[in-house]
Amino acid sequence: MKIAKIIGLLLLWAFLGMSCGYADDTYTFPITANIPQQLELKGWVKEMAAGQADPGTEGTEVSFPCTMAFGDSSGNLTDELSTGDDAGCLYSPTWYAVFLTAKTSGRAYKIQSVATSISGTGDALGYNLDKSFVLTPSYKEEDEWQWIGGSAPQGPDPNNGTVGTQTLAEGTHEVYNSASGGAGRIIRAFYSLPPYPDPDDPVDIQARPGGWEPVSKDQHHGQYQGTVTISLILTSP
Repeated sequence: MKIAKIIGLLLLWAFLGMSCGYADDTYTFPITANIPQQLELKGWVKEMAAGQADPGTEGTEVSFPCTMAFGDSSGNLTDELSTGDDAGCLYSPTWYAVFLTAKTSGRAYKIQSVATSISGTGDALGYNLDKSFVLTPSYKEEDEWQWIGGSAPQGPDPNNGTVGTQTLAEGTHEVYNSASGGAGRIIRAFYSLPPYPDPDDPVDIQARPGGWEPVSKDQHHGQYQGTVTISLILTSP
């Protein structure tokens, strides 16, 4: 009798197991998702005109990269300020704000600017504007990441990186160093041929670096040319 009860319980357990959906055939689905290793520098450029101070909301977006055509509306350096006053030197009302973003797959990096001498050609051969050409790196928390359907300010730098200091642009200079972090950030690099600083002018957002000299009104006439090369360089494997 006990044996019959045991057999009955086993049969009941087997029946309940089948009715509860125990599988008698199983398939396993492997999953793959590959993230490619990236090393890419992208950006955009704002051409800023006289009277414009904030490239985040002002200026005209131009191609990246672009020709930095310094001068006034006629293409020449001028000694007249936007107020109509005498600048006391030659300068360019137009300046350029270059916005830079890096993709490094989480690896530490730096962004570097290399500017050649802005040297005279033709009649201006043997002259240059090197002591007047200024690079101003900057980081703004309010600069926005944008995607289809949305945007958000980038906020504080999670890398705790270092933004370069304002300097004469000629030569090799660090615009940004991500330290040990590898998060992409929006970094600004301003290039200008400014006049004497005007503390009463709210548009004059730039100080002047050590060694800066204005372009003299007696500077030899002619065309001056040079290049700026911006590079993304890994600082860790």
